[in-house]
Amino acid sequence: MVLKVPRFARIKPDGQDDAVAEIIGTILLIAVVIVAFTGFLAWYIPTTTASNESSFQISERTAFSDMDSQMHSSRSGNGSTITQTIPLGIGGAPPFEPATDTSVSIYSSGASYHSQLSVNLSYTVTNSSASRTVYVQHNITATGEIQSGSQMQYITAINYIIEDGALLESYGSSQPASFLGPLPITVTPSAFGVDIFGISGQNETFSGTSPATLSFMISDGTQISLSNNSLSAYSGQIVAVSNITLHSMSYSINSTFYEAWNHALYTQFNNSLASYAFTSSLSSWNFTGVNVAVNVASGTVHIYLVKPVHLQALNIREVGLIQTM
Repeated sequence: MVLKVPRFARIKPDGQDDAVAEIIGTILLIAVVIVAFTGFLAWYIPTTTASNESSFQISERTAFSDMDSQMHSSRSGNGSTITQTIPLGIGGAPPFEPATDTSVSIYSSGASYHSQLSVNLSYTVTNSSASRTVYVQHNITATGEIQSGSQMQYITAINYIIEDGALLESYGSSQPASFLGPLPITVTPSAFGVDIFGISGQNETFSGTSPATLSFMISDGTQISLSNNSLSAYSGQIVAVSNITLHSMSYSINSTFYEAWNHALYTQFNNSLASYAFTSSLSSWNFTGVNVAVNVASGTVHIYLVKPVHLQALNIREVGLIQTM
């Protein structure tokens, strides 16, 4: 008897395995694309946004610097106009992140900055027939500031401020502000000068992503310009000026950024080898070579004349910035 070994039927593929393989392949491909795209976004968004933030800050600083230069230009006399376009808005990372609003504010009333100048001086005027001594007591108070406002995601935010015709940059609470200048006061053993800038008009804030145009008209206030042994007009006559004496002077700067003001003054007018530190311990110091001293309290830098001084030249200019936009 011969036993027959059963023959097993061969299972033919019905296409299901190929379909499963295609699905797995598709899933893996999608996963690879997602990982690659996520990596791209992780690089693209921070890099592009940081680049746009940096470009914005450069443009903003340039605009503020140009506006400050116009304030001090010899062409910016009484009745002239200062106009400056300030960039607003930080480009995001298109099309994934939109542009971010920034702002620029003009404060005239309620500003955190104000300055006060008080001087007591005398000088002699001489004409063809006689000489007389002229005494002058003058007080000036100025307020107002211009500030930018922005927030950054990937770089340190820097905001720019103009106070009394001087440009500063603030880094928030991370470090003290920096003073970019120029200083409004000039002091040498033979000369004294101050330019005081005040802003008048309504408080105004511009925000968004479109540039803002700021416009001011120059309105000069008190002007005192004296030079020893020069000719000047006095009481309708041409007289010779001599014996210019500054009897007293008090100049107070009140600012949120008083430490930056104090540092700039110290760097300019104190030639000691002592290094300056942004601490409250430097509460008083002296100008080098002149009879001027400084007291510093929270929020205020007070500059004053220690004793009377004879000068070759004295210049005081009060400049008003009237908003015209």
